[in-house]
Amino acid sequence: WEHSKRIHRYAIRPLVPVGKQVAWGAEHASRSQLIWLSAVRDGVLPADFRWPNVQAVVKSIKQSIEDALEDRAVEILKRHTPYVEGGVDFFRRFRKEGFADVGDYDVLAYWPTRNTVLFAECKYNQTTHSMKDSRRLRDRMFGASDVDRDGQYSRIHDRREFLAKNRDRI
Repeated sequence: WEHSKRIHRYAIRPLVPVGKQVAWGAEHASRSQLIWLSAVRDGVLPADFRWPNVQAVVKSIKQSIEDALEDRAVEILKRHTPYVEGGVDFFRRFRKEGFADVGDYDVLAYWPTRNTVLFAECKYNQTTHSMKDSRRLRDRMFGASDVDRDGQYSRIHDRREFLAKNRDRI
């Protein structure tokens, strides 16, 4: 089943109504515990639950994972060049310059001897739960259609063009 319909699976909700009683089995409870623990640890709920308070906490877990990923990328690139900085947003950082708002560069690195600039985009995407659910991940990465500019690759492409256009100025 796709992610939005997984809330009806017994592996996620091990309590099953039987008449006026609720029944559960030890195996269902154990399997449910593993599913919930691994999903929340990865910064996502195991199904599309509409719980705003819980979603906020889980989103903070995902954000901490993404922040740690960016920090690790900065550490790795600093082994190769001292000119590395994370979280660079030219639009907000240099308002007087009038740069376009293309978002932030997760990691920027520069090698002056080769005049090479590298920008690393750090993404921690949720895994798919089934083949049918893989469309959610595809849409997040590439956009829902050819004209959709909300996909991750569209934004990465915009940042690349911005950097190529403003490289000398930066």
